[in-house]
Amino acid sequence: MPGTDVIDNKPPEAETEELLTKWDLEQLLSAKLGPDTRVDSIATKQLTQPGENYGSNILSVEVTLFPDHKKLDLVAKLVPLSPFLREIFNCGVTVRTEIDVYTKVSKEFQEIQRENNISKKDYLDIFPHCYGARVSRKEDVGQLADEGAAILIENLTPLGYRCGDRITGVDLEHSEMVASRLAKFHATSIAIKIKKPSVFKEVIMKESKMKSPKENGSSNGVMVTRVRSLDEDEIITPEKKGSPLEPEFTKPEKDSSDDSAPPVAFFKLFRFSTASEKFILFIGLISGIACGLCTPANSLLYGDLTGSMVNFGTYAGIASMNESATIPPEVVQEFVDAIVRFAIGISCVGAVMLVCTYISITTFNYAAQKQRSEQARRGNRRESGHVRVLSCGIYQQHYSSLHQGMGAYTDMFSITTNNITICWNNYKSEYLQICIASALSRKELEVYGQAGSIAEEVLSSIRTVVAFGGESKEVDR
Repeated sequence: MPGTDVIDNKPPEAETEELLTKWDLEQLLSAKLGPDTRVDSIATKQLTQPGENYGSNILSVEVTLFPDHKKLDLVAKLVPLSPFLREIFNCGVTVRTEIDVYTKVSKEFQEIQRENNISKKDYLDIFPHCYGARVSRKEDVGQLADEGAAILIENLTPLGYRCGDRITGVDLEHSEMVASRLAKFHATSIAIKIKKPSVFKEVIMKESKMKSPKENGSSNGVMVTRVRSLDEDEIITPEKKGSPLEPEFTKPEKDSSDDSAPPVAFFKLFRFSTASEKFILFIGLISGIACGLCTPANSLLYGDLTGSMVNFGTYAGIASMNESATIPPEVVQEFVDAIVRFAIGISCVGAVMLVCTYISITTFNYAAQKQRSEQARRGNRRESGHVRVLSCGIYQQHYSSLHQGMGAYTDMFSITTNNITICWNNYKSEYLQICIASALSRKELEVYGQAGSIAEEVLSSIRTVVAFGGESKEVDR
């Protein structure tokens, strides 16, 4: 148990390998609680899950003070343990800026509100209480933060606060509260600029532009800050200036939108569907198969009627050439029965086809629309960095492709069932039909592609076409 002697200027050798030692906490807490602060015990644990935060290492710290055994629930923000993460997140600048916000900027925000007698209802208190911060275990002479940087703030969890879920979002009440607090935050900044221009320049704007020692040409690790005016153009350094007679060649960037996405298997399209949606898809599948069976059934009815008509016509021709010949009654009765069968059969087939087609198209489109809406909803709730990878048009094209791909399988089931049934009855005619259809489809696609390329060329340079009056020529093309 530590005594009440004076705090040493060096950390104990036995505790230097720990992330946050008693010596560290005593040094950090002494700024707010006094130089005689002593720590009896500490209990730390990771406050975030792996992958939730890469820019800092956040710990939950429970501190027991000596000798009154008072407990403090704190949150410690440390720099990442990985040198790679510290480099890519530029932690030297970001952590230094955050420390200055807690120790300097927040005080100015509170001070100007107290000076202007802001009521408790309108008082802006968005910063958690900071118990201490440091940029290094060494003396702070304005340098950037190193691996010894730490920030101690109050843990807001015991007060009822919790982190929002970026997947589910927030309700209207919390959204209005956030918008109101942001408006007050910016209004307070403007108030400081108007009422305290020197404070705004020396404290607020000083933290807006920081550079590392290498960029500033400093070799002793001292941080140099620079205030940049809002109307200042980009500074042209000698390295950027170059000679005007030396052309600079750049390679065209590859358009990521031209990369065709790999095809998705059929069953993977519906892997996120629920049990009820799968049941609806099953009904649509059965209806699609029934719809496909209606087409060959229709052909069979026509074939049966045509055979009866040919048989009846043969006897009718013989009777017309020979007056003594008559049409057998059973032939007449067979012809009449064929007409009745055709009328009843074609009506039933039409009704079944109408109902099954409606059910199959409706069910598949319903499931496709549900999947598209869910994908769009989840995509809109992702972080902005993910959404900015592609343009909104590309995302809309992906959603439409998903909807069209899932809905198009309705016709696929109907056509497949139809072809199987026809092959079972007469495979030769089916082979002939497939050959003719494929040839015509290929020719149609060629003509359609040529027309599409012409239309794309004209629309991309529509101003040139209109300027030279080439509308009629393009229509002829």
